[in-house]
Amino acid sequence: MQRHSQQSMQSGLGLGSILIAGLVFRSMTQASQKEESEVVENEQSESIDVVVDEEPVERVVEMPISMPNPIIEYATLEELEAALPFTLKLPIIPSDYMRSSFSTIDGHIAQVVYASSTNEITYRMAEGTQDISGDYTDYPLEEDVDSKWDEVTLKGDSSGIYLAVWTDGTYTYSIRSQEALNEQEMMDLVESIG
Repeated sequence: MQRHSQQSMQSGLGLGSILIAGLVFRSMTQASQKEESEVVENEQSESIDVVVDEEPVERVVEMPISMPNPIIEYATLEELEAALPFTLKLPIIPSDYMRSSFSTIDGHIAQVVYASSTNEITYRMAEGTQDISGDYTDYPLEEDVDSKWDEVTLKGDSSGIYLAVWTDGTYTYSIRSQEALNEQEMMDLVESIG
């Protein structure tokens, strides 16, 4: 009997040892997995740290700077003339056109727009000798014509002339027509400016 209880104690101890060994193994496995997951988390957080280090945390958003409108409109021709640092010279426009707007551009270019039922003509004058037309179309036709202003550059295409630009050495001028004019019509406008 004593022998039998000793055997069952030994087998109980053997079973207990196996259970303890299993628990130890399991806790070691869990600890190992925990360490691996911490390594993975550290690696992930390290890679996130690297991305954060490359990208600034505070972002500066640049807002577009709004520029003031360079065009100032006037109610009458007299108001436009009073705003200019020079005496405005105007062309003689055919009677079917009416003056429709008066403005300055950048404070130094005078602009008067004439409108008819079918066309609009924009006249500009400023101090200096630069092209102030604002028309940058690449016209297939460009010719210099002799006039009282020395030389006038006419630009257009096979339909006619859309633009005339010239200078008298002190002032610069331009006439632009939305609809094509023939050369004589455009030169009549140019020559009419006193």
